[in-house]
Order: sequence, then C-alpha cells, then structure tokens
Amino acid sequence: MAHELEHLSVYRAAMNKYWRLAIKRGRIPAGTTPEQYFGFRVIDVACMHRHLAGEGRGVWFRLDDGRVVDSSGEPAIGDPSHYDPTVN
Repeated sequence: MAHELEHLSVYRAAMNKYWRLAIKRGRIPAGTTPEQYFGFRVIDVACMHRHLAGEGRGVWFRLDDGRVVDSSGEPAIGDPSHYDPTVN
C-alpha cells in the first residue's frame, strides 16, 4: 500500500509518544525500539483511529494486514465499524 510521507510522520510521532510513555512507566526496558514495542513498523500502518465505541478516545493503529493495535501495543477489535473515521 502506498503511504504518503506526511501520514508516516504522524504515525511515527504517535508511535514514539506511546513508546516513550511505556518506558517512562517502566512497562518496557529503555533499550527497545518503537517497532519492538508495537510489533510493527511505521510503514505497516494503513491508518490511525482516535475513537473506539465503548472505550472512547485513544489511539489505535490499523495495519495493512488488517490487524489493529492500541497505544499500549495490545491487539484490538479489528472491525472498522467500531471506530471513528480514520485519520489519514
């Protein structure tokens, strides 16, 4: 899937933000990378969601392969109808 550079910058910034927060909270060791924490690369992100029905605001990364991962690096609901319109 083709990705525009400006979108990758937004996705990378969000990944870095939540990765740094996980390090600060002691959930992961400082020697990890955002890619290790999340289990995907920024180029794998198809879009980003900011609202999930039943949970409210947050950040969810929808990957090219259909998986969805939350800002804690955990798998999330894959059905697009549960999310707000995507941020691309």
